[in-house]
Amino acid sequence: MVSLVSTRLVSTRDVHTRLSLYKRIASADNSDALRDLKIELIDRFGLLPEPTKNLFEITALKFKTTALGIEKISLGESGGKLQFGDKPPIDPMRLIQFIQKHPVQYRLDQQQNIHIQKHLKNITARVQAVEYFISGVQS
Repeated sequence: MVSLVSTRLVSTRDVHTRLSLYKRIASADNSDALRDLKIELIDRFGLLPEPTKNLFEITALKFKTTALGIEKISLGESGGKLQFGDKPPIDPMRLIQFIQKHPVQYRLDQQQNIHIQKHLKNITARVQAVEYFISGVQS
């Protein structure tokens, strides 16, 4: 999956603008600031190409997963896993109930990683799988 500031937006020769945009995206404090930046880019450059949309989608997802103590997301076409840090702020009973409701698609291993076992053909499906998990375990 490609997630970058597309050369359709900023020429590869304009390194300063490209790096500035990456820095602004990475330093957005919350989803509102990220949304405002996305609107600014659309106003400035027009509709965003797919790789740039992916970058914003992944960054927005990062806000949600970080709040739940998820430190790493590894997803591909055949699923993947969510890796938690120490003592994630998730209600263990909600997590167990969620996994019991979806034993085929979501599984908890001994290292407290969540394995997602389903076909995820594109970034949209991958983001939706993670967001579905988040909505199922949030308090």
